[in-house]
Formats: sequence, C-alpha cells, structure tokens
Amino acid sequence: MKNRTLSESLRIAEGATAEVFAWGEGYVLKLYRDGAPPHEAEQEARRARAASASGLRTPAVIEVLTVEGRQGVIYERVEGVTVLQMLLERPEQGAALAGELADLQVKMHGCSVSGLPSQRARLQQKIEEVNDLPAERKDKILRALDRLPDGDALCHGDFHPSNILLTQEGPVIIDWVDATQGHPLADVARTYMMLQTGRLPDVMPEDQRHQIELLRQQFYTAYLDRYRQLHPFSHSELDAWLPPIAAGRLSEQLTPSEREMVIRMASR
Repeated sequence: MKNRTLSESLRIAEGATAEVFAWGEGYVLKLYRDGAPPHEAEQEARRARAASASGLRTPAVIEVLTVEGRQGVIYERVEGVTVLQMLLERPEQGAALAGELADLQVKMHGCSVSGLPSQRARLQQKIEEVNDLPAERKDKILRALDRLPDGDALCHGDFHPSNILLTQEGPVIIDWVDATQGHPLADVARTYMMLQTGRLPDVMPEDQRHQIELLRQQFYTAYLDRYRQLHPFSHSELDAWLPPIAAGRLSEQLTPSEREMVIRMASR
C-alpha cells in the first residue's frame, strides 16, 4: 500500500489504547498509542484472522505496520453504524437490538478455533496485575477461577454494542484484541458487566447520555433473556464468573466511577 502520514488522514474513532484513522480508499488504520506492549498489533492481527477463519463476518486484516513510531493494523473499511449508535437513534428498537446482540454472540460461541490464547490464562494474568483489591481477595478470586469450567469456544473478550457494526450485509464484529479460546459464560459475564458499567463517550450530548442510562437495564435484561433462551444457563453459573471477570477488568483504564462499580462486582 502507498505510504501515508497521519496528517493526510482523518481520525474517525478513538479509545483508551488506540485511535482509528481513515487510510486511503476502503481502509482504516488502527494505531496503538505510545506505551502499548511490544508486538500488540501483530497479536491483534493474528486473533482477527483466526476469528475471520471461523466464518464470522469481521473486517479483513490487510497489513501490520509502524506509523510514526507507533504500532498499527490496516483493516478493510466496513460501512455501518454500531449497535450503540442505532440504539441512540432508535431507542424503541432496544429489545430487538439486544436480541440481535445475543443471537450474534451465541453464533460466535458455536465456533471452535485454534491458535488463540487461553481465556483462563489471560484472565489470571490480568487479575494478578490488579492493585485495587486486597491480596486476600485476589487470592480468593483466583482460587474461584481455578474451579470454573474450561471451554474451547471462540470468545471475543469485549463483546458490547460499540464493537458490533450493523451493515447492509448483516452484523460485523470488530476489535478482536482480547479474543481467546474459553468458556462462553465468561464472555457473557464480560458483556453483562460492560452493559451495566461501560463508560459512555465524553462527547455524547447530555440528553442522549440520560436516555441511554434509562435504557441500560431494559437492554441488558433483554440481552440475557435472549441468550439464555438460545443457550440455557442458570443465574448461579453466570454469577460465578462475575467476580473474576470484574477483577480482570480492573487491570484496564477506567474512570473513577467505572472503577467503583467494577470493584463492587469483584467484591461480591
């Protein structure tokens, strides 16, 4: 591909660890911020390719490269709106969108893949990095994690409404940096937690922010009901996964209000 500079490109999205730029005709560049772990872009590209090979609709990986000293991955550009954007525009469709989210996640969990990291090992590493919990509590959570079941399902690791694009050809799952092989209910617990505690964009107008807060409970209840209908599980099975999933989340960049809510979940 033609070499480009960031000054030639338009930033179209950003998160705590990376920015996304338009990158020529039909492509986007996901560029990690300074300080990202070495080879993070290469690892993300491998995971995204494994997810694509499973048959799911994901953006194609084009190239791993370095731009202005930062790691990046070029993807095909997929035109669509996120489930969160659609929910903001059409809140009356909240239950249907929650059901579509669950349908897609069940489909993903029906895929088996090879070559992805172990969900349990990745979660254990994240918990061990946490400084917000007393050592005794961390040890208790790690022991509880050891007792939870294994699995070999394709798990996204950050499956929430902002990582699903709705396109004319159907939904597309993006951002596979946390993909693992593991147990589906760990992935469901992560989604459930994100739906309850996830930070809304800082640039979101206050009226939309209030609207989403009102929709949260309705949305995650409809999501869980639909997932359970397709792939039955008990409340106790899901509850068992929430403390380790929340503890792992504490290793990530959170706002003070998010961190407070997640600590409460990890301390159940």
